[in-house]
Amino acid sequence: MAWPDDQDLQVEVAAAFGADRKADPGTWAWADLSSRLLADPIQIRAGKSSGARFTSPSSCTVTLDNTDGALTPGHPISPYWPNVRLGTPLRVRVFWDGVWNTRFAGFADQWEPTFLPTTNGTESATRITAYGPLQRLGQSRGAQSPMRRTIGATAPLAYYPAEDGILATAAGSAVPGQPALVISGTVGFDGNYDTGAYRLGAAALADLAAGGSLSVRLTAAVTVATQSRWTVHTFGAFDLAYSAGDIVLMEWTTPGGTFTRWRLVELQSTTHTQVIAYTAAGAATVVIDQSGAQGGYRTWAVSAEQVGGNIHVSYWLDSNTSVLTGSVAGTLGGVASLTVNQSGTTSSEPMPFGHLAVWATNQMPYEVGYTLDSYG
Repeated sequence: MAWPDDQDLQVEVAAAFGADRKADPGTWAWADLSSRLLADPIQIRAGKSSGARFTSPSSCTVTLDNTDGALTPGHPISPYWPNVRLGTPLRVRVFWDGVWNTRFAGFADQWEPTFLPTTNGTESATRITAYGPLQRLGQSRGAQSPMRRTIGATAPLAYYPAEDGILATAAGSAVPGQPALVISGTVGFDGNYDTGAYRLGAAALADLAAGGSLSVRLTAAVTVATQSRWTVHTFGAFDLAYSAGDIVLMEWTTPGGTFTRWRLVELQSTTHTQVIAYTAAGAATVVIDQSGAQGGYRTWAVSAEQVGGNIHVSYWLDSNTSVLTGSVAGTLGGVASLTVNQSGTTSSEPMPFGHLAVWATNQMPYEVGYTLDSYG
């Protein structure tokens, strides 16, 4: 947009003190700070610098009068106390041709006290530096979500949070020595759909709605360690009403056992959840069958243990108490690979998944219900 050079423009600087940054910005209450504008120019930067590989976060620096101390963080008599703090939403708008045009919208990163010279000495001011949403996304890549910290503390043999961020092209291992997840098909990491994951303590997950899948072939050490007992796990969300068919939530292989392949599958036609074991010849045995599809944001896990000549199986759903158990004759094999959405099922709604994990135990190693309640 070209701005006129021959006329002054009305400028508004506003802050949303105390705003809930997770709420719709349309609900924020804005405090007009325009009357505090000083002679220092407003500096706004946006876009990608010449030669840069990625776009830098937009930024804005504005200097406001603070002779009354209202813009001093922690000042108890400020009308904005206690909300003069980092992360406060800030916007700059220009009124032209009958319309308010937003020139910057972001979050305060610095409230810097300063003094500006005047004809009579100096005046107290606050220089606010704010950055656009891309800055917050960049910062979040360095933080670990509550769910990642919880699962990571249980010493899994293999663990893949799939919280790799908006620029990710791969999903790395949270356990040293394990390979990265293999991404097949189209998988998104933008996380714009993932408010439910945040509410439950996870960061933005990999979206498999376009039919993508996540898989890994584990090291031999994991297979050996899980020879007599194992638990496989994932967290995510789906809705069979919007999917193109059955969803294989998890498929894992156990070579050397009576059953060399296992599946946790959601059946669209019958809305049942099943744990199915397959022999090397492809013969299938339904070990656990639960009526009702278990959609929405959930944690799913399946455990198995060798007990005499039988394999005892437990199915866990949002709980450290098994939902159902089953038993089948045979010899257990260790886990060699794990895949989420092996069926490549598509969905017209987001289908985020992550937190793939493998343990050498036949119990849920963390209290899922407590975690979900704590961050719900």
